[in-house]
Amino acid sequence: MEIENQHIAYDFYEAVENYLHIKVEGKDPEYYANNIHASGLDNCPRQVVYDYFNFPKRKRTLGELITLDVGSYLHSVVDEALKASGKFDVIGNEFKLSEGLPDMFSGKCDNIIIHKKTGKKILQDTKSVRANAFKYGLDRIVKESYKKQLNVYLYGLTNMGIDIDLLLITIFDRGGSNRPHIEEVDRKSIEEIEALFTLYSEAVIEYRDNKVLPDMIDLIFDKERAWQCDYCLYANITCPQILKVKKGKK
Repeated sequence: MEIENQHIAYDFYEAVENYLHIKVEGKDPEYYANNIHASGLDNCPRQVVYDYFNFPKRKRTLGELITLDVGSYLHSVVDEALKASGKFDVIGNEFKLSEGLPDMFSGKCDNIIIHKKTGKKILQDTKSVRANAFKYGLDRIVKESYKKQLNVYLYGLTNMGIDIDLLLITIFDRGGSNRPHIEEVDRKSIEEIEALFTLYSEAVIEYRDNKVLPDMIDLIFDKERAWQCDYCLYANITCPQILKVKKGKK
């Protein structure tokens, strides 16, 4: 592009970025403004504390905003498909279940549906991943963090008197090159889920009362920082990333 027209490209880029920033970051501000969210109960505890107390963080890149917006679109596709289907009854969509969770925690699940033929009540969640994730096998597509999140939702729903027969997760390839993967998620024990609540609530309370942050996460591989830091909005803004050395290393 000629130099005199480069400002046009910049203005175009900025227009898209500003639009997506408002669309993505402005989603349900009342819900996301406080509490520890069920979707973050596999995150670094320090990151959860930063979120809870609104520490400074960087703006998402245009690529990150596009990724999140595509994920929201795929959620809406599943939502509308279930409503249009004659085989399911949707009894809850974006269902808020915070009242079934301990104090300080919030959550809302994607869909609660009934399969008409079997009568089973299903908790369904939608995730989207990069196409490359499918190369490692379907047994690695459903991350442990997804399983924890669904089980936290189940915990909240159970406390609200809503019985669930089946936990289902749908994994989409954001690029559309792979067929969506649907998998049943096993139930975790109540003790395991309550241990998560304790871990993160104690981290928040410790900072609130004593201004002590949780430790940095351990290095798993021989790298300068953990892979989670590459995606963290607080890295190099609020978090100094002075990471704990991998056990056995000098």
